Amino acid sequence: GSPSVRCDGAVLSANSATTGSGGAIYLTASSSRAENCFFDGNTATLNGGAIAAYAGSSLEVRANLGSTTLAAEEAALPGTHNSIQATACNPALRQCSSFYGNLADSDGDSSGYGGAIYNNDGDLSINQTYFHRNQAYAGGAIFQNGAAASAVVTDTLIYSNTVTYPLGSGIRQSGGAFTVNHVTIANNTGGSGFSAYSADVYAAYNSIAWGNVDHSGFSQPTTSAECNIDNGGNAGTNIDPQFIAPGSGENYHLSDTSPAIDACATGQASDLDGRTRPVGAGYDMGAYEFDDQLFIAKSVSQPSFEPGQPIAFTLTLANQGNFTATHVILTDTLTLLTGITINSTLTLTDTGHTPPYTWQVQDLIPTQSGTVTIAGTLVTPLAAGTYTNTAFIAADGDQVGPNNTASASFTVLNVAPTITTFPPGMANLDQLYTYEIHTLDRNGDLVSITAPTLPAWLTLTDHGDGSATLSGTPHLANLGDTSVTLSATDPGGLSEDQPFTIQLNQAPSFTSSPLTAASVGSLYTYHVTTQDATALFLSITPNTLPAWLSLTDHGDGSATLSGTPALANAGSNSVSLRVTDDGGLYADQSFTIVVNAAPSFTSLPLTAATPGETYTYHITAQDATGLPLVITAPPLPAWLSLVDNGDGTATLSGIPAPTHAGDHAVSLRVADTLGLYANQTFTITVSAGGQFYLPITFK
Repeated sequence: GSPSVRCDGAVLSANSATTGSGGAIYLTASSSRAENCFFDGNTATLNGGAIAAYAGSSLEVRANLGSTTLAAEEAALPGTHNSIQATACNPALRQCSSFYGNLADSDGDSSGYGGAIYNNDGDLSINQTYFHRNQAYAGGAIFQNGAAASAVVTDTLIYSNTVTYPLGSGIRQSGGAFTVNHVTIANNTGGSGFSAYSADVYAAYNSIAWGNVDHSGFSQPTTSAECNIDNGGNAGTNIDPQFIAPGSGENYHLSDTSPAIDACATGQASDLDGRTRPVGAGYDMGAYEFDDQLFIAKSVSQPSFEPGQPIAFTLTLANQGNFTATHVILTDTLTLLTGITINSTLTLTDTGHTPPYTWQVQDLIPTQSGTVTIAGTLVTPLAAGTYTNTAFIAADGDQVGPNNTASASFTVLNVAPTITTFPPGMANLDQLYTYEIHTLDRNGDLVSITAPTLPAWLTLTDHGDGSATLSGTPHLANLGDTSVTLSATDPGGLSEDQPFTIQLNQAPSFTSSPLTAASVGSLYTYHVTTQDATALFLSITPNTLPAWLSLTDHGDGSATLSGTPALANAGSNSVSLRVTDDGGLYADQSFTIVVNAAPSFTSLPLTAATPGETYTYHITAQDATGLPLVITAPPLPAWLSLVDNGDGTATLSGIPAPTHAGDHAVSLRVADTLGLYANQTFTITVSAGGQFYLPITFK
């Protein structure tokens, strides 16, 4: 064997001792130091799947969690290696010193011991190292033999190792002295977690042996045991240490309620994660010291709010530990907020979970801190009461404890409901008045609706769902009885009143009488007047109106209807006017305007007459409106007479004498019953010639 074997930051993987022991390293009367080394998948047909140490060899296995140079370590050694840098390791990122998947007894002949390490009469020192998934016939992780052998294992985790023979699924001590201090032995299969051949040859301090499959923790009592948990009850108290996620979860840190926390009076200076011990009032059992590396605090912008009001939470994050916190995850429920905005002094990456909101926070170096402000608006509706909003922070390797959770409580006040609808301000007499009432309660409470003040003609019906109907029909006797007060009340007794006045509206009426006659070519004017005792505003509009008429509304309850009819408009013209008040009530005035056209003569007069002969003029006249006609003549020549036939015709006749020779002026008039008339004036000339016969008298 070599006098000295050094391993620093190396990976020794898949090596094999096909006919002997020590799959990666074999020592006899030699020394070896493995610092931050990873032994993976090494095998031996006999003993020590990774390392076998015989005949007084010295083996030290440990993690170096700092950045020390090798100068101090090798100053006394020959050679020129002082400038070599030791390999530093961050335990938050990986297992710095580890034995994984190594196998003794690879040929399966039931003669191989120590799946990871076999120590025969040597000195073995192990610190801050992981042993898992190693296998052997006995001593799944470590097997020690020989009266001169000694071993001290500290701050080490031994889990998920396996033996085929029930002797030490984690550690088998068959000779020499063996001490474990702050060691966790868990979830190993096939035998006791720690198997010793005698009670006097092993010591156990501040250690946990729990959950080893098929057998107990420590196989038998020891006279040198202090501050341990042992599910077999031999070396300590049989009580669940409350690992965070044992077994398949492979997290053997202590939960914040573990009985192993602060249980020991003395202990090692640091734990498997390099965390300084003790953190609390005492030392913790097992490989890990419970320590909330991350700290979170939460506050709210004020103690009480109304639903729908702005609210803001401030989160303070800090790394109180000795290592950089990586893969930091911040979670906040925030289920009661809308319109969220976020401001942070740290870099946040939204992972898209909404809600709850989850962010990845930048890595936090030791002592680094920052704040995150989350602002939004409280949802509506939101019941009155006290609400607690909780945030949680976690990171790789961080133990979950009280410091990982922070809550802020606030009170949502009970607020009075509101009536969100507005009442119709007018009710028409003798017509149904209806007001559909709706309310809003920002606490989501069921609102009752009552009417402290209500006229007798109105009825309120509460529908039991925050709405109601106010309805009724007013009559003339109810004029003046119009004051109403509605009240919306929540179960807490808070209420809002809605007082209002309903104006009772009476239908308007026309106070003017229309002119029903018009004449062709003459301006027709009707001055319209109306009244309404209850209305504030009246409008006058036409329902039916001939084209020759126009209506001008003066906006004061009066209007002017005017126009000049043409001959084509003669006859009956239907008109309908409407006056409407601001409550929608109205009255109509319908009438007929008879447009009258003056009559006319349709015959031409005879203008010549002969003395002694009968003169006859057959007169005809017409009236477009069909009214009766009267034909008259102011004073006529004495020899003429006029006969009115009463049917729009007449006869002018007479026999002029020779003495009537000359011109005779005639004026005829045809008039209708409405007084319109037309004149026909002409001259009749009686000739001077003619034969006259005198009577002859014979005697």
